[in-house]
Amino acid sequence: MRRRTRHAWLIPVAAAVALGAAAPALAASATAAPVAVAAGTCTVSPMANGKYYVQGKGFSGVISISNGKAAFTVTADKPYGTFSVRNTKSSTYTVTPVAGGPTVTCTASATAQPTPKETRKQYEQGYQAGYTAGRAAGCARTTPPAGSSEYFTKGYQDGSSAARERSDPPCPPAGAPAAP
Repeated sequence: MRRRTRHAWLIPVAAAVALGAAAPALAASATAAPVAVAAGTCTVSPMANGKYYVQGKGFSGVISISNGKAAFTVTADKPYGTFSVRNTKSSTYTVTPVAGGPTVTCTASATAQPTPKETRKQYEQGYQAGYTAGRAAGCARTTPPAGSSEYFTKGYQDGSSAARERSDPPCPPAGAPAAP
């Protein structure tokens, strides 16, 4: 009985000496329950140029992307596990980690994402329209046209505010009581 106790104590100590600091982690992983591998997520979105892009997050290492007709590989960015492939065709894509792991099917997004150049142009057009409308309205508040993009709307609001700030005579601050 004493000999078994001595061996039970001696094996972890000998492993720690042989493996260094990795031994406690190996011993813990040998007794721990298996951990489920989390699957990443991905989408297929239209671009303003009529083509599509596939983007995802939650992946690591090299991944394979396939639509059944063509396949290619990319490496997910560290540390967030993101990837993006532009100018693809409209299709359903599957993403599989090359080193193994769950396969994920990419779902389609309905709206096109504008490029940074397009968002700047929309903002500038909105600013001009808002400034012009603000100058014409004097101190009265103006609203952007219905159905405007978020970038046009932001530019419109900024332009309208700039027109009110530069008006002559000056407009009262927002929320201030009206002059008698």
